[in-house]
Amino acid sequence: MKLRTCIKCNIDKQIDEFHPHSSGGLGGYDSRCKQCKSKACSITYKLKKQFPKPKNAVCECCGSKGSVTHGKRKFDGIVLDHCHETHTFRGWICQNCNRGIGCLGDNIDGLKRAIKYLQAAETAKLAKDLAKNG
Repeated sequence: MKLRTCIKCNIDKQIDEFHPHSSGGLGGYDSRCKQCKSKACSITYKLKKQFPKPKNAVCECCGSKGSVTHGKRKFDGIVLDHCHETHTFRGWICQNCNRGIGCLGDNIDGLKRAIKYLQAAETAKLAKDLAKNG
């Protein structure tokens, strides 16, 4: 039988220990095993009960209303953000900010590296423009 490695627990498991992924996903299955996905959903459910989403919520990170279509269902685009290490609630943010923070490592150091990169690119562009026009 085919094996797949769970991205959360890093254990090789039989493919039937992963949920089929409705949008195809990587190989047609979720990247987290059923056990890890169940644990993550339980944590999120508890946090949502403890910290209900405010009516007319806006992203606490960028200020957008976050209105998007997600798959076939419409939702306001504002999602619960929490620390994946401590499972503590951080706030309600838009899907874009949630993905961005996650892609940058879900930590302040990752965000600082991104800022440093953008600042260096901007400084290089300004120096190039000055040399060209100056």
